[in-house]
Amino acid sequence: MRIRRGSRLLFRGLLLMGLLAGAFGLAGGSIEPCDLLIRDARILDGTGAAWFRGDVAIRDGRIARIGKLRPEGAAAVLEARGRVLAPGFIDVHMHVEEGLPA
Repeated sequence: MRIRRGSRLLFRGLLLMGLLAGAFGLAGGSIEPCDLLIRDARILDGTGAAWFRGDVAIRDGRIARIGKLRPEGAAAVLEARGRVLAPGFIDVHMHVEEGLPA
């Protein structure tokens, strides 16, 4: 039995989507314990892609998981209620050196 090329490409695409969903926590469900869960945010990831609605789990000061998550295991839950969650776009940190003209 011969499998058509289009069917193989479709299968590979679906397999890749499933693997990525599992790797990035997009499949949802309960989460591992985390310090903070930010729920129901409009997430802008800074790549230029369109925003999406989801939850972000923070553990040890780092993003642990992104997706549709349940609050079990979260030490604290912050309800974003549709507010935008995005990386810092403007860095106001600076150094002023003596002797440099302003």
